Amino acid sequence: MYRKTTLIIMMSLLASIVLAGCDGDSGGDRAKGIEATPPPASGTPPTTPPPVTPPPPENGLIESGDITEDDTISTAMSGVKVDQSLTLTFTLMVNGVSQIVDLNSSNARFTLAKLVTNAGEAQGMSWTSYFVTFEDPICRNQTDVDDENNACTTFTEDTDPELIADTAKKVQSEFATGKSVLTQATSDNNGLFENNGDGSWNYTFPFQFSDVAALTEVHRSCIQFSFNADVENICVDFVPSEVATATDGITGTSLSEMFYQTHNARQIVTEGTCNTCHDKLAIHGGGRTQTQYCVTCHNPDTNDSNSGNSVDFKQLIHKIHFGRNLQNFVDDGKPFTIWGYRNSEHNYSTTGFPQNIKNCGSCHAGDEDIVFSQTQMIPEPTATITDNGHSWVTNPTKSACESCHEKLFTEGIRLNGEEFTLHISYTEETNCAGCHADLGAETPDSKQANQAHRDTAIEKALTYAMNIESVINTGPGESPVVTFNVTENGVPIDIKTFDGKIRVGVSWDAASDFDNEGLTGFDALNIEIDAIAESILKAGSDNSFVLDISTVGLTPKTIPDGQDTIAVLMLGHANGPNTTATSFDDVSPIKSPIEFFASSGTSVTPRRTVVSIDKCNSCHNRLSMVEKGHVNFHAVPSGEPLVCASCHGASLGFGEYADFRYLIHGVHATDIREEPYRGEFSENIHFPGDIANCDSCHIEGTTQLPLAFNTPIFTGITDQYTTPTATACSSCHDSAEAQTHMISTGGAKFNESYDLVQSTTESCALCHGPGEAADVEMVHKR
Repeated sequence: MYRKTTLIIMMSLLASIVLAGCDGDSGGDRAKGIEATPPPASGTPPTTPPPVTPPPPENGLIESGDITEDDTISTAMSGVKVDQSLTLTFTLMVNGVSQIVDLNSSNARFTLAKLVTNAGEAQGMSWTSYFVTFEDPICRNQTDVDDENNACTTFTEDTDPELIADTAKKVQSEFATGKSVLTQATSDNNGLFENNGDGSWNYTFPFQFSDVAALTEVHRSCIQFSFNADVENICVDFVPSEVATATDGITGTSLSEMFYQTHNARQIVTEGTCNTCHDKLAIHGGGRTQTQYCVTCHNPDTNDSNSGNSVDFKQLIHKIHFGRNLQNFVDDGKPFTIWGYRNSEHNYSTTGFPQNIKNCGSCHAGDEDIVFSQTQMIPEPTATITDNGHSWVTNPTKSACESCHEKLFTEGIRLNGEEFTLHISYTEETNCAGCHADLGAETPDSKQANQAHRDTAIEKALTYAMNIESVINTGPGESPVVTFNVTENGVPIDIKTFDGKIRVGVSWDAASDFDNEGLTGFDALNIEIDAIAESILKAGSDNSFVLDISTVGLTPKTIPDGQDTIAVLMLGHANGPNTTATSFDDVSPIKSPIEFFASSGTSVTPRRTVVSIDKCNSCHNRLSMVEKGHVNFHAVPSGEPLVCASCHGASLGFGEYADFRYLIHGVHATDIREEPYRGEFSENIHFPGDIANCDSCHIEGTTQLPLAFNTPIFTGITDQYTTPTATACSSCHDSAEAQTHMISTGGAKFNESYDLVQSTTESCALCHGPGEAADVEMVHKR
């Protein structure tokens, strides 16, 4: 038997897509850790007192209350004991030398779950928790109804929910439809803590197994610690009957080297894979960081009774990453909403995945998925390979599939809107693998999961390449002549019959960040030409084409004086079968090449590189900007940030900043800005990592002050410019208070004339430069 607790589990769901590193601070005027005090009123740099280092604890011992956020705590599981009771042995050391002497229930909580076969004919397995609590969405007496905090302290399962008025619901929302008491997995910390005196502790759970010999399933127990310093969760997998027989605390557990070679522990997703986007996955206030731990509570036993939604891990994660595209929201306006800790609302109608949702291999994959990709000659999955990472193909289930295909099992409607009623009668016990079988890598059918979820648009894009062969006439006053080709599977093609767009661009000011001083609006776009319409086939060539810009009817067509280096680039995409002027989800963006050529300079000075495309792709998989403006106005830029920057220079703007530095920061910083940048477009974007960690995107050392350029930044409003450092900083820190600080202390100018801004020298580096009191890198890494 096991004890049922009435403690309500903390359900505060900070999505991956929510800023894990900003601690809920909505003020866009300061970095993490900076107190909310008024900025200095003068130009005098502030001073920061040196940090106070507390004396080390005596005798290598420390009390939990003396641990600070600067301490490092190491943890490890070291043994499992099973008789009738379950005892875990684990170590806790502070800074590698100090033992914690007073560990108790305020510092740790323990989960325990076992892996069971899915019900009925459904293939696969699921975790089920030993500790279960109940959540009642209804206040059961008048006192609770009248509670101004709507806390509802009286819980029963006996009263017929339908006889209770909707006004008695704890949550008053049209989407809080639940009335029934539902179960939730939870944790335990009411057992016995025992200090072994050597840095290790024992914890004995407060229940007894009824028949240890019969417990042949894989079990998992995890620990969450609560101190002032960050501590990783630790977990151990074990088979109780094997542990009890061996008695050495190691055999029959994942502490032994061979455990996972003979035991299935449903190892599918790793936090390492999650953290390619999330920086550090940290949920429920930051104390839960391991996916192994997450599934011990977020299993089919766990539901939100207010909404009636399951928060089983596979359901929850899929829905969060598809939130704004879920059918119930798009078709009916009903968002995926969970009411968590203290009935706090978590509405995921603005969350999404920063790449094609069909890229399932970005999150979970097995060795079989690698073989599949190699055999089919398509991009390999990017997720960390796990023992059971191919389970999404071999063991599809209704609960996993309907997390995205919401209406398939209820209304018989596919994601593309087509009617398909076959699945309406299916239940959780249905064998989905009967039809959606894993037929392998050689001859998969369209129902095999990793075949059905192929991103065919990107696969098609990867068959093409645009190549700049040569460029002449790059001097001041000259019109460049560009020779290029486009290949399909390595063979040059006739672009005159190409179904898509190919454009050639020439950008100047490459040596000074494409800043295009003195140009604004569309004039700042330099030269961009429809290469399919304007180029001619090079005589005697195998589909090489020549574009002589002097023959094209556009202005400008010659390179201005004083340009040290110019850039020549190409943009292109192939149309898909359904591409139209308003429907372009199936376009295939071809990687954009860019090359640099000397103009008035004696040698080439390329635009400096400050971001890594590999870092962009850790979230975006294959960075491209498929949106109406790019598809219809020119072509889709893809795979090269410098191509984006070549147009989005300091002088570009249409009603608001379009400078690449401001645009990228502004879009990604939506969750800390006072006002969203570009309205609805950025309101649906949530940076999933720590927004203060500039190295998530930038090459190390490229974010320091002073900036490498000093060009006025066009605000998008006629004759209004802003100083460059203030532009970069205010793209995230956009509050009036922050601007006041930049003006009064840094000498910044906002929305002033070009001449005034150009003559201004900002002093931000005095405080925020390398080694200074508020060094940019130091402040952003707090």
